[in-house]
Amino acid sequence: MKMEKYRELVEDFYGIDLGLKCRQTIYIEARALYYYLCRNLGRYSLNKIAQSLDKNHATVMHALAELPYMRKFNSKLDENFYELYEIAEALDKEKTDELTLEQLVQKYNKLQIDYQVIKYRLLKYENVI
Repeated sequence: MKMEKYRELVEDFYGIDLGLKCRQTIYIEARALYYYLCRNLGRYSLNKIAQSLDKNHATVMHALAELPYMRKFNSKLDENFYELYEIAEALDKEKTDELTLEQLVQKYNKLQIDYQVIKYRLLKYENVI
């Protein structure tokens, strides 16, 4: 399910079909971003990701290994990476935001504790200066 969302997201973002067998730069970059989202947000296996685009797992491995270098030398790709990652994360969170009352109470209590710790550290820091 998530994998289809990631594919649709990347295809809509770039206005291309990831399934086309094409070596143009835009397709290579878009597929690499799709692989990254599937692997790191969706936690899919290399084989499952590869099968979704009729590729080999080694192709996915290679693209994932090259993505940091592609981003380093292409600032537009790097911007696209962060934008797509944020959108994909938001899409994933939409389904998980429905919490039970007990879960909300636990999160609230944790936030209260975190607040007290931060407040203490801030007071401690202000006394040092």
